[in-house]
Amino acid sequence: MNAPTILTVPEAADLLKVSAWSVYEMVRQKKIPALRIGRAIRIPLEGLLESLASAPELEPQEQDLKRDLIAEARQLYRRQVQATERALSALWSCPAGDVTPERRWKRC
Repeated sequence: MNAPTILTVPEAADLLKVSAWSVYEMVRQKKIPALRIGRAIRIPLEGLLESLASAPELEPQEQDLKRDLIAEARQLYRRQVQATERALSALWSCPAGDVTPERRWKRC
């Protein structure tokens, strides 16, 4: 299952190691993609990774930081997908004999 990972502003700030205010500014300036759901702002992880990957040339130290951030974001994404898959499989797992046509879509 490849569910998209959506970050809150504080989660994106922690990942980028900047303040939440900086993330709000990057969203306002359209430097990173964001979704507005009512008053809430959500940031797709894949969009954030693409924004980091397409950033202008940086100094060697900044390039190392950028590479580390991208690797950390990918690990976070993988962990969240795995956790979601585990939760869904536990939620919908039934004993082999307990899955009948009428119970197929019901939780065991």
